[in-house]
Amino acid sequence: MRELIDDVVVRLGLGPVEGETQRYAGRNANVSATTRSGRRIFVKRVYGANSVRFARALDFERRAGPAPARPALLGHDEQHQILVYDFIADATSLGAVAQREELTVELARAVGEQVAALHGTDVTAVGTAPHLLPSMRYFGEIPLDVFLGMTAGELELVRLLQADPELAAAVLAIITTESAGAYEPAYIHADLRLDQILLADGELLLGDFEDARAGDPARDLGSLIGDLLYLALLTIPRRAAELAPGTSAGHTEIMAAGSAALDEVAPVIHAFVEGYASRRGPLTTELEGRSLRFAGWHMFDRLFATAESAFRLDGAAKAAAGIGRSLLIAPEEFVELVRTVREEVAA
Repeated sequence: MRELIDDVVVRLGLGPVEGETQRYAGRNANVSATTRSGRRIFVKRVYGANSVRFARALDFERRAGPAPARPALLGHDEQHQILVYDFIADATSLGAVAQREELTVELARAVGEQVAALHGTDVTAVGTAPHLLPSMRYFGEIPLDVFLGMTAGELELVRLLQADPELAAAVLAIITTESAGAYEPAYIHADLRLDQILLADGELLLGDFEDARAGDPARDLGSLIGDLLYLALLTIPRRAAELAPGTSAGHTEIMAAGSAALDEVAPVIHAFVEGYASRRGPLTTELEGRSLRFAGWHMFDRLFATAESAFRLDGAAKAAAGIGRSLLIAPEEFVELVRTVREEVAA
């Protein structure tokens, strides 16, 4: 990988690279390096069938203007599917900020504005494609080799899904609606999570556009709303322990902790949607409902990622499953998360 990076960076007129490189986790090969001139760069080798993910990232860069804010693309190599960006020093992901419970309403509003800028990118002649998720994979028969490789936490989650035909119907409805194109298309990120957004020197930067395409804006909105809710619910064990110091938290403390977590994150979600609406206009009733349903699915998506290394679903995970189910089946029960904002903007 080092020799390949050296070759590509030199051909792009940025090299040569000097000193050690640093690798980063992810589904792509991600490396930071320093060139002889002292410039820090971030090199990403995109993996994906038929170069589709690389092509999407490059197409977005060619079409997008200065907004949304993002690390500058310095060059690329199509043969090896390599993208070279400016390295963003001293950056932290918004996921880490949220886990520290430091995601303010001001930051959330700014995130909404950046997502609106993304969705405002010209989508003319931009391709669309089916999404891998949501999926009905775990609602029916599971191949034996997959079953044997599942953790106890995953099996517990699958039991919840397979015993719930109403939830299965709600997930199928999302897939059907999206496949039918029953929405006004926008240029969407399609894999948007708080971890995909960097905060550096007070500036928000969106990244990782390998899945970007024309699609339903509700997918991006719902993913971030779901992320905010999920991370908030992960604070339940800490909150419950604080309510019952020196003893094991019981049902009363856990319920109170969950209620407090939701009360605390609600203004942040309001601010996010309000920031989005300030640039794209008030959310329609249909967009509200689809966004909340995608938020519900996102919570199950995060649960599966957590369950991959879990022996059981803890109280926070079960609370996330319950909220996710309600969002999918009855999004109108949560519409105040976005409806109040719509009325304020329309006033």
